[in-house]
Amino acid sequence: MKQQIIIHCFSLAATVLLITFLAAACGRKQIQQKAEKELFSTDSLFSRLSIEQGMKKAFLEYLDSSAVLIRQNRMPIEGLPSIRHYFAGFSDTTFNLTWKPLKARLSSENTMGFTYGIYEITEKTTGKLTGTGTYVTIWQKDANRKWKAVFDTGNEGLGK
Repeated sequence: MKQQIIIHCFSLAATVLLITFLAAACGRKQIQQKAEKELFSTDSLFSRLSIEQGMKKAFLEYLDSSAVLIRQNRMPIEGLPSIRHYFAGFSDTTFNLTWKPLKARLSSENTMGFTYGIYEITEKTTGKLTGTGTYVTIWQKDANRKWKAVFDTGNEGLGK
């Protein structure tokens, strides 16, 4: 009888530990999914700002001060002063750059992540599609817990 009580207690303790572990894992997964949706939404809002106020404004709004851009036929562009200088050569009046995130993934701490997707460049006056491609953006939460892009790159060309 005493042995059965001990076995029952161990069984009950193991069950409680298992339920606690599973509940914690489910809670973490829900938190991760919510954070991924938040990052996905941030990238979508970034694209919308590019449409509404221009690519330069959008990038300068969403990039971290230490961000790095990788662009074709260029050395990496590091930090906001260099990025501002790079964007000085672009005119937002002739084209729209838009993109659509396809996925968002996060670190286990939900403080860093990346998005990737497809982008399009269209002429503003005619709406003619002039370029397409894929992109990846790496994000980090800043001191205010706001997502900021710390790395951005893309590849031209995407068959339609």
